[in-house]
Formats: sequence, C-alpha cells, structure tokens
Amino acid sequence: MFTIFQDEVFESLLFAVKLSAEDGGTSTYEANSQKGRNLQYNILYQEAIKCAEEGMASDQIFKVALNALREARVKIVGAKRNAMKSMPQN
Repeated sequence: MFTIFQDEVFESLLFAVKLSAEDGGTSTYEANSQKGRNLQYNILYQEAIKCAEEGMASDQIFKVALNALREARVKIVGAKRNAMKSMPQN
C-alpha cells in the first residue's frame, strides 16, 4: 500500500520535468511561456497539496509521504543537473 502511494507521488511530481525532457522543452505546456510555466507550477502545487492531505492520515503515512517528497526533490535536482550538463556551452 505505501509503495503504491510513493510511486504515485514520484510519478506526479516528475510529470512536468519528464514532459520537458522528452521533447526538448516544446511540450504542449509551452515550457518557455509564462502561461506554460504557470500551468506547470499549478500542476506541481496541486500534486504537492494532494500528497500533504494524504500524508496526514497517520504518523506512518506522514513519514512515507515526507520521504517520497524528499526523494522526488533529489531526483528533480539530479534531472536539472543532467539537463544543464547536456546543454551546449557558448
């Protein structure tokens, strides 16, 4: 049960990052436009709120939710670093 919850959190939080990485930042979310960035932010924010709400069910579920968010953040930072490394230097 907890593994399924963690997997859902990872999948949701990394959704916008994966979209941008898969198509070079030209996704339907228009990653470079302000409207697209606001949409991406809102998606991530809503998923984080869902995680917080679900995580308050018990102390054990809270710990799972917190660990999932922390692990997702580490993965996001790693993806950003990899993306920066793959960008051509001018």
